Amino acid sequence: MDITIKSPSMNWKEAANGIKISNPGLTTAGYTMRFAYIPSGKTMSLAGNQRVIVNLLNGSLARPALEEKDCITVVQNRFITAEKDSLVFLCIDENPDTKDMKSAISGLDLKWIEPAHGCFRTDPKLEVGNYKVNLWYLIPNKNGGIHNHADNQDHNEGVQFIEFHTQLRGKGCMVKYKEQKESTEYERFELNPGQSHPLFSKVENNIVKYPWHAYVASETGALFLVFEEIVNNLQK
Repeated sequence: MDITIKSPSMNWKEAANGIKISNPGLTTAGYTMRFAYIPSGKTMSLAGNQRVIVNLLNGSLARPALEEKDCITVVQNRFITAEKDSLVFLCIDENPDTKDMKSAISGLDLKWIEPAHGCFRTDPKLEVGNYKVNLWYLIPNKNGGIHNHADNQDHNEGVQFIEFHTQLRGKGCMVKYKEQKESTEYERFELNPGQSHPLFSKVENNIVKYPWHAYVASETGALFLVFEEIVNNLQK
């Protein structure tokens, strides 16, 4: 498993039993966020009593039971045991009562930018192994833009990736459309804090394809994570 850190402001800190934890953490909106690498058969203990959202990027967890590209919220039984070598992204909720979803960033050299009105994201993306990760904040009731990651769209950036999202603050939905029009919506997945959604992508002729889709914030506004796994050597 490739766990090379490509973000210049971040490095691995060695822990017991071959476990590695990224340092420093990314702190914003009451969360501190870190990558962790847990070797097969090893257990990582989560300190403190805060709620922790565990996102499994690669590998497999035995405790809590979790498959790739999904997340689970841990409150009690604060141990993570890897069934296989595993790369996780931990979101430690240190201030669940925070109201500022787009607060100042500390720890890592990132900034908020506004690529479209009412849509903010952190820049640059964090890069570990085959993953790119960043935060997005959308103002209340904002549609983040209907897209399908086709080659002629800026979202694609010239590479193929498998994408999923995890909700951190507020509420929102991942929505599918038949066309690039809001009136053609045909399916939506509501997201509350600590939830992800089923993958929207599928592989056809070694190409990752997506339906028309968008993230839509609720009346609360929304803070969420976007994970992109860069993929190669795809099979049907």
